[in-house]
Amino acid sequence: MLRLSEAMRLGALLKPQGFGKLYDLRSKGTCAFGAAFDAIGRLHEAVLQCGNLDTEWQPLIDTIVVCPHCDRVRGPLESMVVHLNDGHQWTRERIANWVETIEGRAPPASPEAQVAASSCA
Repeated sequence: MLRLSEAMRLGALLKPQGFGKLYDLRSKGTCAFGAAFDAIGRLHEAVLQCGNLDTEWQPLIDTIVVCPHCDRVRGPLESMVVHLNDGHQWTRERIANWVETIEGRAPPASPEAQVAASSCA
């Protein structure tokens, strides 16, 4: 299982950075989450579902955080990644580095999710 930060870094190697959506057809760019979905082969599915995919990252994505750039915005990590990508225009690699600092603090995945993940290996 790839950590979210690892998937963001890998996906950043595949396409240029995009803003405002998971995948921009014009620029062929991905935002930080789009890069992560691209790295695990689920970008098309994520675009069709507007990013609402069931992934092993859900506990992390739901973690409440404060913006490391402006300290004024607080919310789920999912919203913060979008805020950093689109609002502050951080690189996807920089966002991944920040996400990595949070990955160890997120609640563990449910036992059901861990069993499902291990059965796919």
